[in-house]
Amino acid sequence: MPVVVNRTISIKDKDGNISILTETDQIAENADVCATCDSSRCASRHDGKTVEVTWNLEDVKENSKALPDAFFRLISVILNPRQQETRVFCSAGCARDFLQYDYVTPLSPNEEAVIQANNQQAQLAKHRPPTTVVPFPPKPPVVTVEVPPAPASGESVQILNGSDLDLP
Repeated sequence: MPVVVNRTISIKDKDGNISILTETDQIAENADVCATCDSSRCASRHDGKTVEVTWNLEDVKENSKALPDAFFRLISVILNPRQQETRVFCSAGCARDFLQYDYVTPLSPNEEAVIQANNQQAQLAKHRPPTTVVPFPPKPPVVTVEVPPAPASGESVQILNGSDLDLP
């Protein structure tokens, strides 16, 4: 009895559709790259549409002239080298708009450490039990007594006892 083996490959796309491929079908990789301008004002500069530049990698591998002309005008800006954050712009005007209106400078490691320490202190303060502040009683006022000047030589001096003094 002969044994027959049929191999099939099924592919399920993001919509849930299933395609079944057999051994005679060919699978080819095809990658399109689409670069969209990252400026929030791009549409206002270009008739209400944000600029998108698309090209096919396989076509470019075969013929470098397959790149669209707009590809050569793209401007790539590295905003934060530590996090490898890069933005792409279709023109110098869009790059300028982004840098002027939307760009936020990244923090240095020292600035991030200070902010993190402050945030940790704030979190600790949230979880501390409330304390009541009891003020110290005020200090009693200091009583000063003025002493009359010493009598000149030859003058008589009258001595008073402590009960004769008028103290406030």
